[in-house]
Amino acid sequence: MPLTFPERQFFERLLQMGGGYVLNFSNNNFEEFFRLGVGVNIYAPEYNYASGSKANRLRGFWNVAPDHLVGRALRGLLDMVDGLSQERRDRAIEIIVRLESQPHIPDLDALEVDFTDDLLERHAQAIRHLLQQSRADEAVDRMHTFTVLYFRNLSDAHNLPYDRDATLQYLCSAYVRDLRADGTIETVMGERILRNTLSTMDAFSSVRNDHSMAHGNPVVNVDEGWYILSTVLATFKFIRSVERRRLTRNKQSSLDDVPF
Repeated sequence: MPLTFPERQFFERLLQMGGGYVLNFSNNNFEEFFRLGVGVNIYAPEYNYASGSKANRLRGFWNVAPDHLVGRALRGLLDMVDGLSQERRDRAIEIIVRLESQPHIPDLDALEVDFTDDLLERHAQAIRHLLQQSRADEAVDRMHTFTVLYFRNLSDAHNLPYDRDATLQYLCSAYVRDLRADGTIETVMGERILRNTLSTMDAFSSVRNDHSMAHGNPVVNVDEGWYILSTVLATFKFIRSVERRRLTRNKQSSLDDVPF
């Protein structure tokens, strides 16, 4: 669960965030703390909030960063607070431990949409929002719809025929055959691994129908939801890299065909 409003107020007072400051950080030290201690660029656009001051950058980070990174940042900042009572330190540690224990959100960039499809993008945004709030069990339903839309877009991009009732398994199998046919996947092992991974997508339909909010059934448990989504996101990440490689190869082929 992300920081609650009272917890935000608690840390704002603790970190002396009035007037746009955070403790006694300079801009350079603030950037270095996040780069070396947390592994993020705090001056990246996604963390820009309100005036863009150090305090507002931290608020922006709280708004969008996964819980485990928020916990990591707060633990490092807590070490820099002087004269803290044991009671306040204990409360801070309790909150930090809860944040750090939240599941790591894997491969979230795999949800970047390479197609001009507003519906696909809306589903991607909804999934990101749910995962950033550690609501993996609720994201399963959205991910099923996103996956079907994604493979339909892939099929359209490569002129692979399908009808409106085509199953996810059919779309995935046709895509793998196309990769093999044009030489994008060069080994039998690579094809088999991808085919087996995508074959698990067929089971996604039963998860969606029987263990998501789509039909009023009990949702999949949180741990299993994270496992399912991690597997699907890792597959999407690989497919995106494959598609970009195909695009680069096709562009080069077009250039080679230009007469001089």
